[in-house]
Amino acid sequence: FITISRVEWNSLREINYPFDYGQM
Repeated sequence: FITISRVEWNSLREINYPFDYGQM
């Protein structure tokens, strides 16, 4: 499982990251 920081998480959402970390 991947641990991701809030800043990176927001950046990934902006580029339409293929996995929906927004539900975590």
